[in-house]
Amino acid sequence: MALQRKNQLHQENEELLKKLEWYGDITFELDVELGRRAMTLREVLELKDGSIVELKKTAGESVDVMVNNQLLATSEIVVIEDSFAIRVTDIIDEDTVLQKYLQGAYQT
Repeated sequence: MALQRKNQLHQENEELLKKLEWYGDITFELDVELGRRAMTLREVLELKDGSIVELKKTAGESVDVMVNNQLLATSEIVVIEDSFAIRVTDIIDEDTVLQKYLQGAYQT
């Protein structure tokens, strides 16, 4: 029964994708979250030029790629000439993206 429902959802998503093809030029905000850190007010007030803030991610750890504050993928940071870029390493499945879209998670 669960497999049948999954196949039905996949078929519905395929049909939706076909209907949404003409939306291909819609612009979304893409954010890459390098890391986070909780800081006390004192620590924030002590920040100055040259301060280093250690994040809760280690070098080489994957970073989250967000579209309108919703997780889309994980990736790694790469450098191309003098610019940062990302290499997508794991994208969430298409069905999940479509379900979130239908629920309004990716509204612009």
